[in-house]
Amino acid sequence: MRPHLLVSTIAATLMIGAVLGIAIVPQPARAEILMPITYDEGLQSLDVPDAETTVSAYGGRLRLYDVHIAKMVEVTHDRCSRSRSAGGSPEENGSLIESHSWIYTANRANMGNFTITCTLAQNLANIYGLGEPESTTIRFEVSSAVMGSRIEMIPILDITGEEIDEWMNFTRNFKPWQSKEHR
Repeated sequence: MRPHLLVSTIAATLMIGAVLGIAIVPQPARAEILMPITYDEGLQSLDVPDAETTVSAYGGRLRLYDVHIAKMVEVTHDRCSRSRSAGGSPEENGSLIESHSWIYTANRANMGNFTITCTLAQNLANIYGLGEPESTTIRFEVSSAVMGSRIEMIPILDITGEEIDEWMNFTRNFKPWQSKEHR
């Protein structure tokens, strides 16, 4: 839709709403959830500021925990895809061995360590599909004394409708390899 046509459509919609006495509230964009990722030679960490991860994310059924796990899968999928497209060979003896290890903390509380293989990330991307890329802050070590960061556009899993319950079931059963009790 052309910009001037879009503005005309919005103006007409607001005028009709005013004439009919209907309040038309524009749909807000999806709220941003802070999920900074630190990358250090194959070990990633997701350190979120949220003390309570069981509350609703974006006002729906997905919890923050579900969204955090999705972000780890999305970044793993992106890293694995880049590795393959750069000519990397993740296969040895016919089996995929490439994986990414994650340290997940919420408000400095250890939520556990997770390993996400490239195969798992690809399978989940195939099941749910990939939606629009989302800006993701990646922090990395420039030198032993300096940290840098960049924003990367990483496609998100398209978890909608009936798939929400499936995803929540997956995250309930996707256990850390080092639980928070053993830290």
